[in-house]
Amino acid sequence: MNKKIQSKHVLLTIFLGMGLLTSIPTLAGVTCSNNPLTSTVTATIPTTPITTVGSPANRYLTDWFFGPASGYSSFYSGCSYNSTIASQARINLTSAGSDIDGYPIFKTNVPGVGIIFKGRDRANEPGKAIGSAWTDIISGSTTFWDGSFGARLVSTTETIVSGTVSGLGTVGQLHIVDKNDITGSSTITPINIMVNGSVVFTSKTCSVSTNSKNISVSLGTVNSNAISTTGSSLVNSAFTINLDSCSADLKVNMTFTDNNNPANTSNALSLTNDGQQATGVGIRIINQATMQPVNFGPDSAIVGNPNQFMVINTTGTNVAIPFSATYVKTGSSAIVGGTANGVATFTMSYQ
Repeated sequence: MNKKIQSKHVLLTIFLGMGLLTSIPTLAGVTCSNNPLTSTVTATIPTTPITTVGSPANRYLTDWFFGPASGYSSFYSGCSYNSTIASQARINLTSAGSDIDGYPIFKTNVPGVGIIFKGRDRANEPGKAIGSAWTDIISGSTTFWDGSFGARLVSTTETIVSGTVSGLGTVGQLHIVDKNDITGSSTITPINIMVNGSVVFTSKTCSVSTNSKNISVSLGTVNSNAISTTGSSLVNSAFTINLDSCSADLKVNMTFTDNNNPANTSNALSLTNDGQQATGVGIRIINQATMQPVNFGPDSAIVGNPNQFMVINTTGTNVAIPFSATYVKTGSSAIVGGTANGVATFTMSYQ
């Protein structure tokens, strides 16, 4: 069998009859005579070039930068309303699928580099994290609205590659709304949130060799009766993961992830469910440098990822990492024969 390793209204009600005319007013949302005072609010990325390892321990790559750069912008004025109003913001970028300290991370054009946002009132700090859904920044009852937003570049769960973060442009919107009458607030024109500028990233990493990005390891056909006790295993099939063009003095770490069960943290890779798979057996990967079985963990390059393990401190440009794979009995019940294929991915972390 094979195991593969591969490197998402104003309502007006009128009663007529018997000479009686009655009107029942309801909420009318919020309206503003200056709607808006500005069409955009812009923050500019700091331009100082950044050199980093692929998976930095400090995931904050820049300080906060703000729109406007200092103080605050006036958004709306001459506003009338019937109840408490909220200033809201949302981000339209693609989610990176993770967060940092409660701030949702969004993707930039450079893999491994993300961006986070917060909205602020006139007092500026501390601000509230902005996500992809409308987020309340300020609530109150006033005829004028102002504020600012902050942005910050951070690392995602991917390895940072060298490149220039640029071209973000319009990243979201902000507006005010009567949350008790969303429809009645529809006349409010949103203000565009923009991020301009660029910054160059130089990342110290390795490259996974072409021949190591998709590896098939043949474990052959094994008689289930030959695996008699829990944890015992038979045939060992060797394979090597090769890295090229490594920067000097890198701490290379890696994590294997069970593709069929990403939550798996054991040292037995689950079998692919094809309707004919064997039971009572899994696949074990052995780190040939330590002769210890590898435990599986989440697909992440973040420093300290569960079951991440040290591979090598780089001294040259190329690295060969030897492993072997074998079938292993996973429980006390008898093994039932069938197909026994598994898929694992690996994630490198350059620290």
